[in-house]
Amino acid sequence: DLMLAVINRNAFDTFCYLRQARLRNILGMTALMMAAKHGNQQAIEDLIDVEGCMQVDQQDWMVGEESTSLAGKTALMFAAESGHLSAVARLSSIEAGMVDKIGETALMKATTMNHI
Repeated sequence: DLMLAVINRNAFDTFCYLRQARLRNILGMTALMMAAKHGNQQAIEDLIDVEGCMQVDQQDWMVGEESTSLAGKTALMFAAESGHLSAVARLSSIEAGMVDKIGETALMKATTMNHI
């Protein structure tokens, strides 16, 4: 419910479901990661103190013939990959310098996606 509220930018429902903070979806992502990925600044503010510095807790999975890993990603990394500059600015104060399972930082991910 919290993650759906975040994705749908429903501030009232996000507030109502804050007790679900720190839960993860099937991919190991938190609501803060979803907010960062979708550029939902209000949800980031609501969740940053509770879920900041959490990393994806998931193994590799297959997409077609390519192996994709979310393991170790942070909300900042999702924001950087998606090009949400306000989210990057807010999250960088607590998650800058963190690395994912393959040793990449948010800056590396932003560069890969041509957001730098």
